[in-house]
Amino acid sequence: ETIFNGEFVAFYGGRLITEEEAVGGDDMYYFATDHFYLHNDEILEMQTSELNFYDALEFGNVSRFLNHSCEGNLVVVPMFTDQDNTEQNYRVGFFAERDIKPLEELTYNYGYQSKNNNQGDIEGRVMECLCGAKNCCGKLL
Repeated sequence: ETIFNGEFVAFYGGRLITEEEAVGGDDMYYFATDHFYLHNDEILEMQTSELNFYDALEFGNVSRFLNHSCEGNLVVVPMFTDQDNTEQNYRVGFFAERDIKPLEELTYNYGYQSKNNNQGDIEGRVMECLCGAKNCCGKLL
């Protein structure tokens, strides 16, 4: 079936862990709760003091298999399941950014950036981006 623009696709599932717990772990399925804030400055005030991650290595849902594209067809939306806006009630939702045809790969921009905002420079790790998008930055990490 076609997924229509604005339609909810999935939550990012996993165990919520602290930054301390994340250090030294297998980060293959980590999703930082600050991902959304990297792209939306107006919501920075909602961010709490400590960085948390969703760890979907041991359990999660289909969203842990979403791939990167510099021109993804999904957008990350922060969602709160309660009114106090704490990280414990924070959920990561994926919504269609445009109409998505049946069997089209679901992707989003991972948005990796270093502290100096240079995309492709995180802790000395480099990975070539092969997404093929017109606006491809060339590096994923």
